[in-house]
Amino acid sequence: MPVLEYTQETLPKTREEFVRLLESARQNADPLDDLLSLSRQLLTLEQRHDMTSDDFYVRYKRGELGDSMDFIRWAGRYRLYRELKDEINQSLTIVLTERVAVPA
Repeated sequence: MPVLEYTQETLPKTREEFVRLLESARQNADPLDDLLSLSRQLLTLEQRHDMTSDDFYVRYKRGELGDSMDFIRWAGRYRLYRELKDEINQSLTIVLTERVAVPA
C-alpha cells in the first residue's frame, strides 16, 4: 500500500505535484508485497492475542472484545487483507480465464 509521508518542509507545493507523487506511488505499489506485509502483521497480532484473525474478527464484530486501539487496528488490517486478497484472486481468475479462452 502506498504511503506518502510529509513534514512541513517536504509538503508538495502544488496540487499537481501532490497528484503526480500519488500516482507515482500507486504505480510503484506491489499488491503481493502488501498482502505479505499485512499477513505478517496479522500473524504477530494472532500470536500476541492467541487467536486467529478470523476468530478475532467474528468476536470483534459481535462486540465481545471491546474497542481498544490494538483491536481497532487489527480489525482494519484484517479488512484490508481480505479485500486485497479478494482483489488479487479476482485478477488472477480473469487472467486465467482469458488465457484459457485464447486459442494457442
